Amino acid sequence: MAEAQYIAVIAHGTGWTEDYIRWHLPLSRGRAYVHAFRLMEGEAMMWPDRRLSETGRWWERVRHRFH
Repeated sequence: MAEAQYIAVIAHGTGWTEDYIRWHLPLSRGRAYVHAFRLMEGEAMMWPDRRLSETGRWWERVRHRFH
């Protein structure tokens, strides 16, 4: 997703300014908001593959161990 799209989706959903989104909103929380806003608008969304992040790989190892 392009930076402008990211900011536009969050600003539309929250009414926050571009400055606030850029400098005060953690990127991880912003991505979660974009995901939620798009779901609420009826768009089919899929969270990124867990293997693409360090936390996701850790979670996969935990799941594998207890499975």
